[in-house]
Amino acid sequence: MKRINLAIWIGLFIFGGLILQTFLQLELKKHGWDTRMEALGFISISAILYLICVILYQKGARFITYVLLFLIGVTATILAVMAPMLFQAY
Repeated sequence: MKRINLAIWIGLFIFGGLILQTFLQLELKKHGWDTRMEALGFISISAILYLICVILYQKGARFITYVLLFLIGVTATILAVMAPMLFQAY
């Protein structure tokens, strides 16, 4: 199996699990479709960025991939810390 196929399969399991977890944890009665669609939007954006990183890495642009992953990590950390201030509904 090629490396890119393995990375795509890993991504399918990761993001498929996140989607399943979103549907199991966010009950419609408590949170509604707005919260569920917001979570699914973030998951789909993350999946697209993961696919771009896999493709760039396989094309030989490893430095760009590392910089992109670093920026994604910093952004995720900042958003996790500042979520109560940014999203007052939570």
